[in-house]
Amino acid sequence: MSCEHAETTVLLYLFGEAPEGFEDHLAGCAACQEALAEHAATVRAVEPAFETAQVTELRPPARSRWLPWMAAAAAVVGLVVLLNREDPGTGPAVAGAAAAAALTPAAAERRVWTDPIETELDDIDLEFESLARDLEEP
Repeated sequence: MSCEHAETTVLLYLFGEAPEGFEDHLAGCAACQEALAEHAATVRAVEPAFETAQVTELRPPARSRWLPWMAAAAAVVGLVVLLNREDPGTGPAVAGAAAAAALTPAAAERRVWTDPIETELDDIDLEFESLARDLEEP
């Protein structure tokens, strides 16, 4: 004999969450009574484990005390590298100011600050154009 409530509502009943009127069904349904007995035995078997288990406080993993110092050191190294890199045509990276001075007055008004990466990309574009011209010549 099988009942649609044997595996669902019986578990709710076991934990005090069954809908009203289920006790009347349970009194007359052998399948639900059998399922209730099995589930109750399982709960009794595992209950001691839950009672003796200690809940520990959940904490985030401990951060290394060196992590902030390593991040600061990486930032300093990155800044030093950025400030000391060389522009192939004009010397140190401060050559960006010379590139800004070479702009037309209208362009200088639109671009108060010259992005060093954009300057590098422009230089690379010029090199590619030069190489392309060299390849086209016989």
